Amino acid sequence: MGPKKMRAVVLLLEGQTEEILYYTLLKRVYKAQEANCAETPEKLRDLLEPLGRRKCLKVRQVYVAMCNCSGVENIKETLKLLLKRRELAEALRDTAIHIVIAADRDERPAQAIKDMLQSLGYTPAESGGTTVIPPLGLPIHVIEQGGREDTATGQIEDDLLKLVELVHPDLTQAAARLEEAHGALDNKQKLLLYLALLNRRPGIRKLYKAVKRLLKNADETALRQALKNIVEQLDKLTAA
Repeated sequence: MGPKKMRAVVLLLEGQTEEILYYTLLKRVYKAQEANCAETPEKLRDLLEPLGRRKCLKVRQVYVAMCNCSGVENIKETLKLLLKRRELAEALRDTAIHIVIAADRDERPAQAIKDMLQSLGYTPAESGGTTVIPPLGLPIHVIEQGGREDTATGQIEDDLLKLVELVHPDLTQAAARLEEAHGALDNKQKLLLYLALLNRRPGIRKLYKAVKRLLKNADETALRQALKNIVEQLDKLTAA
């Protein structure tokens, strides 16, 4: 029996909100340590080199390389790039790699990835909710963000809304008054209202900072409760 392979998660993210969310979750809930991307094991580093700007963390013995792909279409193109690189087979010999895609439910990312794999000539297999690509044995897991309820947008904002209302329940009164005057708000509209009230400064960049501050200041129990679906899946991926 050979030596145990190092484990790595390649986390392909839909956008900046996801980058803030997953980075903060990994640091706060999983006590992730900063890792120098340039010091990643050679074969894995060579595989990921075309991804450009990325953040690297280490959760226990699991390397996590995060890449903001700026959209589901770019996630698919990034995955295609990784699958076509000759360095992939070499990296898989040394490292147990798990590719994780985090994208909004309304984009139907799981189906989009399966369709893309089939277009490349792969016949993906299902194993415990994870798509596995034979003969590489490369697992690809999709975290579909967002809720399913009537007011849900099927986007990451649904998950963040739960956190805001858990940590700042007093803000719900402001949303209720606005709805009384102007009609029902969906989850995304409520979240933008809450972030504006929390931030008090104009501009979309300030709203991103408000999201970052919200995630940083919420305690671990609130993060686990509000972001239950995401956290449960990260639990499995980072387990020792």
